[in-house]
Amino acid sequence: MPRHPLEIPNAPHDLGTYPFAYGRDNGGEAMPVEESGNMLILCDAIAHADGNADFVAPWWPQLTQWRSILKNTASIQKTSFAPMISWPSRAQRQSLVKAILGLATYGDLCRMRGDNETAKKYFDLAKADAEHWMKVADDGDHYRLAFDKPAHGV
Repeated sequence: MPRHPLEIPNAPHDLGTYPFAYGRDNGGEAMPVEESGNMLILCDAIAHADGNADFVAPWWPQLTQWRSILKNTASIQKTSFAPMISWPSRAQRQSLVKAILGLATYGDLCRMRGDNETAKKYFDLAKADAEHWMKVADDGDHYRLAFDKPAHGV
């Protein structure tokens, strides 16, 4: 039997087959950074549509766990892009952008929940990570396809 979604450290690749939402990360399709970022972005969008963050209250520990995955990924990439060099270029960029956006939306959810101190921490972290991403990806008049190679060398 598949594991329950709350037993998976990152957002599951898919929720499962109705009526059982056990979540799945099998078959090699797991993309923990992208999926965790997607879920935080989605939860923030729902909170804005509702006008409050009440929707996320039952799952706040899980969202915080997914935020940790994104924070760890962004922090690793800030000091060294080596772990992602073997990734396809598009996945490399997309995953880091999802990590940054996920951290920003987590900060926004904190703000909506009244935790302004934590909100500021994650807004500032996302901003610093975005600035770092733009710096290391800068290749003059465009951004690099891969962080470890200038565009003309890809």
